[in-house]
Amino acid sequence: MLTPTHQTIKQQVQSASHIHADETWHQRGGDRRWIWLALSKVAVCFMTVYGRGQDAR
Repeated sequence: MLTPTHQTIKQQVQSASHIHADETWHQRGGDRRWIWLALSKVAVCFMTVYGRGQDAR
């Protein structure tokens, strides 16, 4: 499973001194979901969540 790898990448991005983040929404099965991208100089992290706020961390 990719969970340990994803957590490592996410931690690398979160600990970077500078990051760029962006989000966009899409419909899936009638539900609105948000795709988040966060990147640093060494890693890129993608996440799909149900909201744009604090739950996207």
